[in-house]
Amino acid sequence: MPLDPAEVEYVVDAAVQTIREALAPVLARLAVAEAQLQHVDALRERVTVVETKAHAPLDLTPLYERVAVLETKAPIPGPPGPVGPAGTDGHDGKDGNQYRGVFKKDVFRAEPGDWVTFKNQLWYCRDATTSDPPSDAWKLMKRED
Repeated sequence: MPLDPAEVEYVVDAAVQTIREALAPVLARLAVAEAQLQHVDALRERVTVVETKAHAPLDLTPLYERVAVLETKAPIPGPPGPVGPAGTDGHDGKDGNQYRGVFKKDVFRAEPGDWVTFKNQLWYCRDATTSDPPSDAWKLMKRED
């Protein structure tokens, strides 16, 4: 027996209501997913910008130009530092340690504090001498093998 229009409308309304109730949780989850997708899209755009900048060649020309200008300027001394502690008395007028070059006893007399090279070795003079290293006046500091 066929349904009358009122019954058809009732059945249709019931079906629509049932479908809406069944889809409500799905629609809620879909809304959450769409909101998360908007965040993902925003992050994707930011990542694209960062990747583009990371792979772009870095032009250091402006930096080199600034350094070149600074190198042409005379240095400006800073303020003087504090006065250091008083030193101990030493030999007046002499540094005490100096490199004299290759030792040749015919050329110079070695004094305490002199450094010389002799037969590819570095020697330190402990006592005034004209003798070749090694002797009691010399201390071997570096041997060149």
